[in-house]
Amino acid sequence: MSGAPFIEDSSGRVISGHPSWKGNSSGGGGDMDGRLRALESGMTDVKVSLGKIETRLDHIEKNMVTKGQIALWALFGLLAVGGSTVGGIWWMVQQYLAPILKSLPS
Repeated sequence: MSGAPFIEDSSGRVISGHPSWKGNSSGGGGDMDGRLRALESGMTDVKVSLGKIETRLDHIEKNMVTKGQIALWALFGLLAVGGSTVGGIWWMVQQYLAPILKSLPS
C-alpha cells in the first residue's frame, strides 16, 4: 500500500483519500503544516490561560474557610446569643419572680 491515509467504513471496506484529508479548497492537501502551526499556537494560549487559572485556584485554596472554622464560628455565635438570652432570662427571674416568691407565705 502507499503511504496515503485510509479509513474503513462500517462494512470493513477501505476508503482512501477521505475528503477531510484534502485540506481546505484554497490550500489543497499541503496545508497540514499551517494547520499544525495554528494548533500549536492555540495550545500555547491554552497553557497560558491554564497557568492563570491554577494561580487563582491556589490563592482561593489558601484563603478558603474550612468546615471546622465555620463550625467554631457558629458555636461561638450561638454561645454569645444563647449566653445573653440565658442572662436575660436570669435577670427577669431575679427582678420579677424573686419578689413574688418572697411574698408568698411559707
